[in-house]
Amino acid sequence: MTEKADSTSLVDYYRRNSFNPVPISVEDHEVWNEHFTKRRNLYERHLGIPLSFLSDRSIVEFGPNSGENALVLAMSGGNLTLVEPNEQVLPRLRDLFGRFGLTERIKEIRQKGVDTFEATTQYDLAVAEGFLYTLPNRDAMLGKIADLLNPGGIGIISFNDRYGGLIEFTKKMVLRRACELASIETNGDSSLDMARDLFGDDFARLGASRPFEAWWKDTLVNPFVSSQFLWSYDEILQTIEKHECVLYSTSPVWTSFKNYKWYKDTTSFNEIHKEFMLDWRRAFPYFLTGIAPAGREVPPASDEVVESVKKLVDLMSAYSVSSVNDEIRLENIRYPEEMRSYLAGVGDQDIEQFNDDMQGIFQIAQGTSFQDLVRAYRNSSILGGLWGTAYHYVTFIKR
Repeated sequence: MTEKADSTSLVDYYRRNSFNPVPISVEDHEVWNEHFTKRRNLYERHLGIPLSFLSDRSIVEFGPNSGENALVLAMSGGNLTLVEPNEQVLPRLRDLFGRFGLTERIKEIRQKGVDTFEATTQYDLAVAEGFLYTLPNRDAMLGKIADLLNPGGIGIISFNDRYGGLIEFTKKMVLRRACELASIETNGDSSLDMARDLFGDDFARLGASRPFEAWWKDTLVNPFVSSQFLWSYDEILQTIEKHECVLYSTSPVWTSFKNYKWYKDTTSFNEIHKEFMLDWRRAFPYFLTGIAPAGREVPPASDEVVESVKKLVDLMSAYSVSSVNDEIRLENIRYPEEMRSYLAGVGDQDIEQFNDDMQGIFQIAQGTSFQDLVRAYRNSSILGGLWGTAYHYVTFIKR
C-alpha cells in the first residue's frame, strides 16, 4: 500500500470504507490454529521456506495490515520491521502482538509506504503481500524490495495475475450485467445480495479465510481489481533479473521444469527464467481455469492465444468498472476464437466443458433478460465452481 490518500491509492480505498480486506479473528483459538496451518503450508510446502529458517532473521514486511500474517513470522522467531501506511489498523496490530506475547519480536513499526520507506540496513526476508501490483511505480518498488535483501536473502510478493484472473473477471462482468438488467447500483447492498445469490454457494465451498462480504468488497466491486493493476510472471522476472535476483518458488505450485533432473544438471540463472516461461505457456489452461493437467502433454499457448485472453480481460475489466455513461458496452465483448480453438484442442473434458460454459454465458449476457442470465450462470456445468488462479505468490533469491 502507498501512503498517499488519493483516488489512485488502494490504502485510501480501505480508509474511506473503514475496511479491513482480510479480517481474521485469530483471538479465537481454533481460528488461529487454522490460520497458522495455512500460512505454514504456504511457506513450507509451496514456497519452500521452512519456518525454522526465520528464527532470529531480520524481516521487513510491507503492508502487514493488522498483523495476522506477521504473527506467524514473529512466532517463528523473526525480528520484524513492519511498514504500514494505514493508521486505522495499527491499534489492532499492536493489540494482537500484545495478546500473543510477541511484542518484543517487533523491532520497529513505521507508518509509511514502500515508496517512502528508507532502510538503514538490509534484510534476510522481505515480504509485500496484497498491494504491490496496484502501485503506479510497481516495477521500481519491486526493484527496491530486491535491493533491500542481503545476499542469499529471500523476497516474497503476491499479485493478481493477468491471465489467472479470467474467471474472476467473468464473475465481475456477470454481476455488473445482472445489476444493470435489474436496475440496481453495482456497489450497494442490493449488489451484495445479488452477488451472494449468484456466487455464495460456490464461495462457501472454497474454505476461504475471509467472509463473503469482504471478498465482494475487495474483489467484485473494488476499483483496484481491474486490468491496469494486473501483473504477470514475465514482467516480474524481467524486473528481478535487473536487480540480481533469481526466481525461487511460486504458489500455486505449477511449474515442472525442475522435475526429473539430477542435482548436477545445473542451469544458469537466465536459462532458469527461460525454461520457467516455456513451462508457463504449457500450463496456460491451468492458469485460466484452475483445472490441473490430466497427466498429458499440453500444447504451449501461442502469442495469439495469450494476447486474445489479455484483450478479453481488458474489455471485461473496462465494462465492470465503467459507469452507465461510459462507452464500454457488453455487446462489444466477444469470446475470442483464438482462445476457444486452443482450449478445444487441449484434450481435457473438463476444460472443453468450461469452454462451452463460457461461450454460453457470453452469448446470454448479450441479451436483455435478467432471469436468463442468472439461470444460465447457475446452470453452467462447471464454470460456477471454478475460480481460475487469480492470486499468485512469487519468491526470489538475491544472488
